[in-house]
Amino acid sequence: MKSLVAEPMSLRIRDLDWSDWPASLRTTIEIMLGSRYAMWLAWGNDLSFYCNDAYQPTLGVKQSWALGQSAREVWAEIWPEIGPRIEQVMATGQATWDEGLRLVLERSGFPEETYHTFSYSPVPDGQGGVGGMLCVVTEETERILSERRLAFLHASASALAEMRSERDLLEALQHCCQRHLPPDLPYLRMGSSEYGSVPTHTVELPVADRFMLAGLNPLRPYDESYQHFLSLFAGQVSAALGNVQAYEMERQRAEDLAEIDRAKTRFFSNISHEFRTPLTLILGPLEEMLSRQDPQIEMVHRNALRLLKLVNTLLEFSRLESGRPLACLQSTDLSALTLEIAQLFRPLLESAGLQFQVDCPSLGQNVQVDRDMWERVVLNLLSNAFKFTLEGSVSLSLRRQSHTAVLTVEDTGCGIPAEQLESVFQRFHRVEGSRGRTYEGSGIGLALSLELLQVHGGTLEVQSIAGRGATFTARLPMGDATQPAAPIAAGTLRQGILSEAGTWAAPVAPPRSRGARILLADDNADMRSYIESLLQGLYQIESVNDGLQALESIRRERPALLLTDMGVATS
Repeated sequence: MKSLVAEPMSLRIRDLDWSDWPASLRTTIEIMLGSRYAMWLAWGNDLSFYCNDAYQPTLGVKQSWALGQSAREVWAEIWPEIGPRIEQVMATGQATWDEGLRLVLERSGFPEETYHTFSYSPVPDGQGGVGGMLCVVTEETERILSERRLAFLHASASALAEMRSERDLLEALQHCCQRHLPPDLPYLRMGSSEYGSVPTHTVELPVADRFMLAGLNPLRPYDESYQHFLSLFAGQVSAALGNVQAYEMERQRAEDLAEIDRAKTRFFSNISHEFRTPLTLILGPLEEMLSRQDPQIEMVHRNALRLLKLVNTLLEFSRLESGRPLACLQSTDLSALTLEIAQLFRPLLESAGLQFQVDCPSLGQNVQVDRDMWERVVLNLLSNAFKFTLEGSVSLSLRRQSHTAVLTVEDTGCGIPAEQLESVFQRFHRVEGSRGRTYEGSGIGLALSLELLQVHGGTLEVQSIAGRGATFTARLPMGDATQPAAPIAAGTLRQGILSEAGTWAAPVAPPRSRGARILLADDNADMRSYIESLLQGLYQIESVNDGLQALESIRRERPALLLTDMGVATS
């Protein structure tokens, strides 16, 4: 026995009575004790138990008494699993092999789930028979548990991804647990959702703004690796719940904004209809009174038409917003209609000192178009060009390109800065810092023109260089209009837009020469005229129509009072 390794187990074996042991047993024990691989030996009919030091952790609390005892007693709790294998080896002399076999050992004072890969091999008795069984074993508990837990985490991550509501999240979690719930998570409860049967031991896991109750595996110690697994799972659920809550908040915000938008559209529609009735009652008597040639009546009539134009614009805008554009298509000679609208602007443009070129040759066929919508587009583009062109020229052309009518309105005005080109067609957008004939405007004319063209399947584009003018290009599909064109009738839209544009070019009254000097700055000619009528005869009044002229006048002679529109003062 001098060759035995001096390890604790070899010291215990030395105390045993070896006198009647056969040589094969002595040799096998010597090999076993000299190995660093976990081994144990069952010998004789009693299956007496021997093991090496490497196997002692598997014995656990049993190592103090197991040596020399029957293997049936040492491993009584797993004998139904290992007993038949050992008996097969002893009876047949054929070895066995098991990989990752689940065995519930009582090595730590409680039943513990473990996994082992091992082989049972026969040991000769020296007389041609089998005297015992040698087990060479590797414990793989940690590897198998890690793989099992990682597989569950992967399944839960896939199940919880892309959930868009807390209800869907809980349902996905329930489905995942029903299919993949590992022994390490026998029970789970979050809110009103509960899966599995209530175990003896549970732990609370923080999940977002709440807690999740998780059941513990009674066959495993709640060690560091177990805690790490549950922490990762709780983190997954917490992240998924956070994503769901963020999505719900964003969805609710979008719904709230959509409802506000719908309410705004209903308001525009309702208020526009309500405005039209009193305006009609105002305009009717005013038109009868125009024959008196009273300047104040003409001013009231002009502003009533302007208000009607704004109301009609709001009404058209609300119809587009609600998805009810109500396009009334008619077979139309588009060149004749466009030429007629353009000629209405000629006196206005030429009186302002601008050159106006119009080129509208025949397109060769009629076009199916809503005439009011097309008229609004042309009027908006021309009035916009006139508003921002203080000198130079405005040109309008209509050409046919394949099956498309192309309208181009070009001016030599102030132009549009490059950084604002993408925003020109946004509703309520106004180009800051642009100098024009007036600073008034709703900011929806170009946006409305684009949407009216889109109703017809058309487009509206702009090209511009700041300080060098702008070119607007409208494209309208011509379609197939073989019917003769219906007569063109003029509506109130032309009258309203032309009346308003006419006030932009109205001359500024010469200064009055009585009383204290008042500087009146307003870009609305009718407002200037009205205020002058109130103050005439009492004060010396000088009127200007923009902020730059007002500043030059103040530098030239300081007034007693500056009376200005805020829009003009900040321009």
